[in-house]
Amino acid sequence: MNITILHLFPDLMNLYGDWGNVAILRRTLETMGHDVTVVSPNTVENVYIETADMIYMGAGMERRSLYALELLRPYGKMLQTLVEQGVPMVFCGTAMDLLGATITDEAGTVHDGLGVLPFTVTHSNRRLVGDVMGDCPVTDRSVVGYLNSCSVVTGIETPLLSKVTLGNSHGAGLLHRNVMASPLTGPLLVKNPELLRYVITTLLTRKGVHFEAVPLSEHAMAGHEITVEALKNRISEKNS
Repeated sequence: MNITILHLFPDLMNLYGDWGNVAILRRTLETMGHDVTVVSPNTVENVYIETADMIYMGAGMERRSLYALELLRPYGKMLQTLVEQGVPMVFCGTAMDLLGATITDEAGTVHDGLGVLPFTVTHSNRRLVGDVMGDCPVTDRSVVGYLNSCSVVTGIETPLLSKVTLGNSHGAGLLHRNVMASPLTGPLLVKNPELLRYVITTLLTRKGVHFEAVPLSEHAMAGHEITVEALKNRISEKNS
């Protein structure tokens, strides 16, 4: 099966090694026998959003994310249509902010978002920093990641983390149809193999591909378990 992943603006939105999310998606799909093409436009002229089997955008500094918002704005209506059609999407870090109704920057200027979902974002003058762990409706194990953001998000109806057990609740992210967005970095799909499995399962199911299982790295699973246990110990120490 030929699969096209659209990696939006990788030079602009490239913090925290989040390109690793695309790398692990590609490697896993190729291991399963699929031909994967990653299209990585850095200018608005090369965004062929309607041909993508999956769309990904990584994290960037707040000013860069607002610039990325303007680059993507001409495709806002098409993006909304693709969301309703169930095209899988993953937006990490500040890329999540673009999907909302508005972004109010630190100076108080209100920027219209892409309007895919009705949540709002306000940039605080204080950054939210630290490890986050929580329960997720699409994984059996806790989801872990790191939050370094000044975005205060309100109005999320279906969070990716249904319960935040460690860290700031603004790290909960969102899950809507086949859209997964999270302010957490890590990179998220590398640190959470079960999220990787969920994204690939969603992608292949939508394309009508039959498969037995998504192969997950034993080392990645073991690393995730070590991280979860360390964070659980931190919670226990805090409560003792």
